[in-house]
Amino acid sequence: MLNAGHGQGQGVPFIARALRYLAFVAWLVSGCRSAGPSLDPRLEEQRRIVQALNRAHADLEAGVAELERKSASLDARAVSELLPEIARRDTAYRRLVRARRMLEDTPDSASIGRLDMTLGDPLPQVEQFGDGRNWMLQGYLIHRFGNTPHVIIVPPGFVTDLASVPDIAESLLPRAGEYSNAAIIHDYLYWTQSCTREQADNLMSIIMKETGVVLWKDLLIHGAVRLGGTDAWNANRHRRESGFSRTVSPPWDHSPSTVDWKTLQATLKQNGSAPGHEPGITPQVCALGNSTAINRRNPGN
Repeated sequence: MLNAGHGQGQGVPFIARALRYLAFVAWLVSGCRSAGPSLDPRLEEQRRIVQALNRAHADLEAGVAELERKSASLDARAVSELLPEIARRDTAYRRLVRARRMLEDTPDSASIGRLDMTLGDPLPQVEQFGDGRNWMLQGYLIHRFGNTPHVIIVPPGFVTDLASVPDIAESLLPRAGEYSNAAIIHDYLYWTQSCTREQADNLMSIIMKETGVVLWKDLLIHGAVRLGGTDAWNANRHRRESGFSRTVSPPWDHSPSTVDWKTLQATLKQNGSAPGHEPGITPQVCALGNSTAINRRNPGN
């Protein structure tokens, strides 16, 4: 009995020491792995970029939501302070999207290095579809009316055809020009239909005036939409009522150059994809469009 008990006493410490040794070896091996090069540098870099991209997207969305609240509460000073910060966050987000695409396009995992996510040009504000006639916003387009707290926010993922100019007139008024921002916002107003059609047309004219579009182009474009915009307005209402979307949500919110917009729009409807968030237009903004005159008053003061 005594000898048997003595043998057990020697065995337990040996087992304990062996277990501690194995645990130490396992810790040492794991430390070496973490300190050494990654087995897959592409996956490591992709994870890093995705994490940074998610943070940047959350920061941008929070800033825009705050801008919506401050604009609705007529806080002109807060709107002034928020706009440059939102522009900075939007640029940072589009820069990260470009970095992710660069990583996806790099054929050799061993040569990617660590992509610099703080340098280089951001992704363009709009990207063209394969049909050559439609573009998708890749960042927020925000217009503030004068020094008022009133803004229009067009979200990323919104699809526009820029200035809806007949082919025969494109030599005089190309689809893209100094009036592009006004045209995109006009498309958004025609899609959401929060304002009347006349207000939407007048708001486009005001934006052209505020962004320095020459008078003859302002008069020509405004006259054209007043004369011929009814069909586009009705078509937009019909497509909305039929379940089509025009603001694309992730992961579809980066336009593939080989796909035309009508095909993607039909696919999104067929798959039941939810549209992206569309910031509302306040009644005060719509009221600015009761004429084409620029309202310099600041009702927030």
